[in-house]
Amino acid sequence: MFKSIFQKLLFSYMLVFLVGFGFIAWGMSYMMKDFIFHQKEVFLEAQANPIAHQLQEVASGNLAPDQAKKLLDDIQRSMHVRIDFFYRGNSGKLKEFPILSRKELIDPTLIEDVFTGHVVHHMGTFKKHDDINFLTMGFPFGEGGQITGALFLHTPILELN
Repeated sequence: MFKSIFQKLLFSYMLVFLVGFGFIAWGMSYMMKDFIFHQKEVFLEAQANPIAHQLQEVASGNLAPDQAKKLLDDIQRSMHVRIDFFYRGNSGKLKEFPILSRKELIDPTLIEDVFTGHVVHHMGTFKKHDDINFLTMGFPFGEGGQITGALFLHTPILELN
């Protein structure tokens, strides 16, 4: 195929260059995905406390349901996140806001994990009818050392698909 030593060397150098460039591109892609994922986690963690304080008003019953719905809509629009909020009412029964059935969830055990005090990370769909993948983080919150609610923040991860 190649008759001269120059053609053989040129072919081998080009092959090494292209394979090396492919590995470098793959490595950079992997690092960028990790960086974007980490930045989204940091963003959700930073937003969790202010949102939880506002939603504490919902759990305590100080906000009317229509005011609470408006508050959630404003937060979701301004921060580009979806919110699911679970709290234990005065009777100790688990309540959802907005109305969300546990049957809709892909993995209902995530709620119990958050109520035990763990911060939950989940990548993929959260509800059965979700059409895109989300990075979901669940945060516990409460008063006086007692966990009274679970806040789930979801942000799309379209660039990681």
